[in-house]
Amino acid sequence: MIESINHWNPFDVLLERDSSANSRPDIAFLSRQAKVPVVGVILVHPQHEYKDKGRHEIANDAINRLIASREMVAVPIDTGLDPNQTNLRSAAEIDSLIARMDFVVTTRLHGTVLALKNGVPVLAIDPIAGGAKIVLQTQTIGWPVVFTPDSLTDEALQQAFDYCYTEEAREKARVCRDRAIKVVEQVRDEFILALDSPSSSSARVWREEALDKSQLEPPRLPIRQVAVRKARTFKKKATYALVKLLLGNKKTEAILSKL
Repeated sequence: MIESINHWNPFDVLLERDSSANSRPDIAFLSRQAKVPVVGVILVHPQHEYKDKGRHEIANDAINRLIASREMVAVPIDTGLDPNQTNLRSAAEIDSLIARMDFVVTTRLHGTVLALKNGVPVLAIDPIAGGAKIVLQTQTIGWPVVFTPDSLTDEALQQAFDYCYTEEAREKARVCRDRAIKVVEQVRDEFILALDSPSSSSARVWREEALDKSQLEPPRLPIRQVAVRKARTFKKKATYALVKLLLGNKKTEAILSKL
């Protein structure tokens, strides 16, 4: 009540939330509402490189029908950064938001990957006729909930929706994540080994690329030595960036010191 009850109180019984004489918790604390799924929706832009195989409109229409048919909180998420259409400013913000979803519905490869990386189930739709990147990725890591435009039905999407909102699906997502991490760690190790033990053929490629740059200053050393030095400098910069991306700052200098 805005007015003091000493000046205005026409009630025989007053159980106010707040007044000049008293304050109580709001009655909304007693309300009980069923919790509905919080679903991240990550849609890919039109992919013109697939030409007449793109079925993005079919996929998006199916997702819109699914959202309209079920009670849920649909959260649009953009996984791009330049620009980001949902005001997310970093990869950490994108990851953190996806990790808090009950599950994700997506037509985007990295929507699929980022969800599963965080142990979040994903209803994935590959918008390319016959399937492309998303189908191949899910098959590789063993995630079962993936559709192509040719296999889309409203009934199948409803069943997939129900499955993704289960603890069984969340456990399956974690299993797929762990499997993927093991494979990618092997790829990382193979990459570092290749950097640590360059073959003679790779050294030749580096030298030839340096020669093709046509940016060498008039050499004081024989042209071959200048080219090799330029190639080594270029190689070290590129290697630094890649190893830093894979391992972070702590191990980068140790790896580069061996090159």
